[in-house]
Amino acid sequence: MTNVLIVNSSPRSCSCSRFLAARVGEGAAGNGHPVSTVEIGGADIHPCTGCDACRERPGGCVIADDMAGLYPKVARAEILIFSSPIYFFSVGAQLKLFLDRLYALGIAGFANKGIGAVFAYGDEDPVKSGCVNAIRMFQDICGYASARWLGAIYASAWDGAAGPPEPLLKSAGEFGESLA
Repeated sequence: MTNVLIVNSSPRSCSCSRFLAARVGEGAAGNGHPVSTVEIGGADIHPCTGCDACRERPGGCVIADDMAGLYPKVARAEILIFSSPIYFFSVGAQLKLFLDRLYALGIAGFANKGIGAVFAYGDEDPVKSGCVNAIRMFQDICGYASARWLGAIYASAWDGAAGPPEPLLKSAGEFGESLA
């Protein structure tokens, strides 16, 4: 079976993107894949300084923060699912910090991994919301790093009391089941 790592980046504990990512995880687990989740929304992750020390010494980045414990999880994962709210036309700052710090793994750290995404946004339209920018960013990462783009589940955020629409939940579960 394929090891799946879901990276939740929403700073909100009851966010729509987090809810959809959990449904993707349930679908993957239901298909026999080991699924683990890391919560980076409140993690202590500092910006990459571009010092290139990670290129000069084994073991990755020299910055002492929560990324040290996340690198091995990313390295072990065969599929990475990135979950983020869309803020101001792309992924939130928490996920962008995390992605920038993955530079320490080098391009080889992503070769042949599957990459997918889960996004929620405030607009009704994925173009006007900027969701398409986030999708394109991950597609570009896959092309550059020889990773496989698995697709994305994305939707306009819903009222918490009303809950997500049933067709969306079904699609998120099916996306998780399709991961391989």
